[in-house]
Amino acid sequence: MGLWYGSEIIVHSQDFPGVYEYDSCVIIHLADVTDQMVNSLNNRGYGGAGGYGSPDYNRNQNNYGRTPTTPSYMGEDDYPNHQGHVKQNYLRLVWSERDNNLEYTFNYTTRTPGQWSNIGDQRGSLVTLNSYTQFTGTVQVVKAVNDHLVLTFCGNDVKSSIYTVVLSRNRLGLSADELRSIRNLLSRRGLYTETIRKVCNGCGQLGGSIISMLLLLLLVWVRARCQ
Repeated sequence: MGLWYGSEIIVHSQDFPGVYEYDSCVIIHLADVTDQMVNSLNNRGYGGAGGYGSPDYNRNQNNYGRTPTTPSYMGEDDYPNHQGHVKQNYLRLVWSERDNNLEYTFNYTTRTPGQWSNIGDQRGSLVTLNSYTQFTGTVQVVKAVNDHLVLTFCGNDVKSSIYTVVLSRNRLGLSADELRSIRNLLSRRGLYTETIRKVCNGCGQLGGSIISMLLLLLLVWVRARCQ
């Protein structure tokens, strides 16, 4: 949990091979929100006033310390402990770039802590940029150690892009050897690793949002498949 700094994003597509540098810096904040979610559900039922859909929820704020509220989209099936002795946990992931952010909510079980399932729509100012496509799917924790974290975003539908985010506790990122080791790990899992977006580079060659870049890749990929 806590703050993580983007080192590189690996897009598992063969359409645009190469290494590209961006001056945009990706910062991800992870927080366990299980207790808050359960308390909110107990106090308010399944949704209600004060949730993500309420007027007092600021979608554009980038305040990591705020107390999350119960999303109105949560239903009975999402309530913890409905799966016998397998406990449901909830976490919030806030993806920040420049002055914009994107907030995800995931749940996972104690049986499969390395697989996070997205629940509900993403919120935040990045949603309003360009033609943002809501992510529905899972995040796989490929590697989690003290100083770095590797997450693979896997969309549910055929139009979704699959990409891996390599994160570090250090703003300066990971060493070349560490990055090479991570790419080799992904390759052994059958993922193409020749399309690399390096982020948080002060002298980067390309500007713009990384999320926008991922959406552009997705659009080109879909058009190529439809021809």
